[in-house]
Amino acid sequence: MMGFILRTVAVCLLLAGSAQAADLASIDADAMSWDLERIRKSINAYESLPSDDADVLWRLIRAYYNYYDEATERDRSKQEWAADQGYAVAETALAKFPHKAEVVYYWATIGAAYAEVHRFKALFLLGDLIKALEEARRLIPAIEGGGPDRRLAFLYGMPWPLGNGDKEKALWHMLEAVRFQPERASNRLALAKCFADLKRYDEGWPHVQFMRAGNWTASELWKKIFLRRTEEVAAEYPQNRK
Repeated sequence: MMGFILRTVAVCLLLAGSAQAADLASIDADAMSWDLERIRKSINAYESLPSDDADVLWRLIRAYYNYYDEATERDRSKQEWAADQGYAVAETALAKFPHKAEVVYYWATIGAAYAEVHRFKALFLLGDLIKALEEARRLIPAIEGGGPDRRLAFLYGMPWPLGNGDKEKALWHMLEAVRFQPERASNRLALAKCFADLKRYDEGWPHVQFMRAGNWTASELWKKIFLRRTEEVAAEYPQNRK
């Protein structure tokens, strides 16, 4: 009898796990859709799942960041909401799962958004953000197409208080990010900017040309933003004036 009970419990747990995996896959599709309404729907769906599950929590943080990102140049109030709510969830998640790579990474991701929204707090967060990204880089460097390196490059390259202005370190991390995902627009554009900042124009110009060719994918919003920013970066290159 005891063996039967144990087998029954094991089957129930397996079925429950499979059901949650199916739920997560369905919700993930909304979270990664580039559509604000669908992303908001995914946030509500993740929040209906167990809050003591690390795999639910990091996805929820990611969804808040995606909402923040897709509201860029559209609605600042939505960005502020996503940064504030997402950072609160991330703080709780990090306290529960300080060694879970995805939690560490997405805590830093939404933390950078929070610092951008609340710039007076950026000075107090910068060191912790860099530390978390370095840890995420050690644990899972390829996450989000070299995300830890890309975000470290942003933090090192930006002026104080959002960064520390170390252009050489920023370049090194951007080269690493491109190595992980060379077809990613945010990687290649940021690398072009890093080379321009250091006046290494011959090395950076091919990345400008890559961006102009449009051999990359993004939401309709970010296609426009990337193309505009590509021309802003291109204007720093002497090749652009020939």
